[in-house]
Amino acid sequence: MQRSRWRLVLVLLTVPVAVVVFGSLFVLAAEHLEGRETDFWSALEWALAMLSGAGSGILARGTHPLTVTLTILAQLFGMLFLVLAIPFCLRPYLEERFEARLPHCLPPMRDVILFYHYSSTIESVLDECKQSGTAFVIVEEDMALARRLRNRGYDVVFGKMDDDSRLLSGVEGARALVANGPDQGNAMCILSARENGFEGPIYALAEDLPYRPPLLQVGASEVLTPLPVLVAGLAARASTHISPPIEG
Repeated sequence: MQRSRWRLVLVLLTVPVAVVVFGSLFVLAAEHLEGRETDFWSALEWALAMLSGAGSGILARGTHPLTVTLTILAQLFGMLFLVLAIPFCLRPYLEERFEARLPHCLPPMRDVILFYHYSSTIESVLDECKQSGTAFVIVEEDMALARRLRNRGYDVVFGKMDDDSRLLSGVEGARALVANGPDQGNAMCILSARENGFEGPIYALAEDLPYRPPLLQVGASEVLTPLPVLVAGLAARASTHISPPIEG
């Protein structure tokens, strides 16, 4: 069961339990502190009215300090419960029920470029694809990021490479694949694509230089290392301003 459903079930169970607990406490307070008898159903009505915040004058609240304290606690609990239940329980559940669901499988991939994982590194490439009218699909493992990309008009497939072996099913018709995730995730993406029959070019972006040979061995056509290249360029420029110059 999804987390939002568990939260909703917890809310639905908490309400009757709270009504019964506060109602029972009110019966005990009325009998032992106020000296008046109160039937259980009337006490439940009082508890529900206090918890909902609409209970002025339902029943006499009593004059004993402990009875007044019980009334205040019931009202405070009701207000706090409403403040927490709506944003943390009801809202996520309603969003999951009524928002458009993210696809979990690839669309027809003929002449489509597949990007695994989104980051600012490939933003300029995506802009060029949009300007040239080149179709592309992004496979993203972060649900929040996938929803933001979908809201921007991108074709997004949500799924985790290590959980769904059929995530790249149908990739064999793609024009090219760009692996832009973590180095280990890129390796899994490349292996999965090759196992699904993809024979086209695969371009991988490696974060660390030692991962370049393994990515080539598992099936990457070319492995680019933008971060080490950038660092090397900055170091080369910095070394000319340091005396003695830095070598290597």
